[in-house]
Amino acid sequence: MGKSKTKRFGSLRPTPTGLDLTNGDANAEVDGTGSTQSAVNNIMEKMQAASTEERACGCKILASVVSQPSSIGLLLNQNAVKIAAPLFLDPCLDVRKSALGAIRLVSN
Repeated sequence: MGKSKTKRFGSLRPTPTGLDLTNGDANAEVDGTGSTQSAVNNIMEKMQAASTEERACGCKILASVVSQPSSIGLLLNQNAVKIAAPLFLDPCLDVRKSALGAIRLVSN
């Protein structure tokens, strides 16, 4: 049988940032003007997720975002502490450690 040539170039890959480049809001997201609110919403969703990896990841992201002074007020307005506090009793040790570390950084 004959040999078939493989394609050198695959289909279009998704953008690594996850933003739609045809949308006008993409520049605002990349510049950081509208990214704080969406980042806080993403953190809240991750901390309330069903999987333990998502909850631990959400707490670790919360700990890293707290270092930005502009996000602390937004996190407190969104009740991030009320969402993270029940994670102290999570069955997974990694989630508990991440939640405790995040709340410790919020209190500083």
